[in-house]
Amino acid sequence: MTASRLHPQVTDGERRLLTMVAASLTTDGIAYRLAVHRDTVRRWKTSVYRKLGAVNAASAVAIAIRDGLINVGGPK
Repeated sequence: MTASRLHPQVTDGERRLLTMVAASLTTDGIAYRLAVHRDTVRRWKTSVYRKLGAVNAASAVAIAIRDGLINVGGPK
C-alpha cells in the first residue's frame, strides 16, 4: 500500500489497523491478530485518529475510506 496524498503521515501499519477497525474487530481482537497488548492497540488507534482528525472509530473509518486510505470492498 502507498501513502495517501491527503494523509502522507499515515503508515501502512496504521492503514492495516484502520482496515481491522472497519471490519468491526474489537481492540482485543486486533491485539490478538497482531500479537500485541491491547494497550498498544489503543495507543495506535489514538495516534491514527489524531492524524486523521477523527473523534472516534466511525469517523476514522469514514475519513479513511473517503480519502482512499483503505478499501473495504468493491472494485479495486
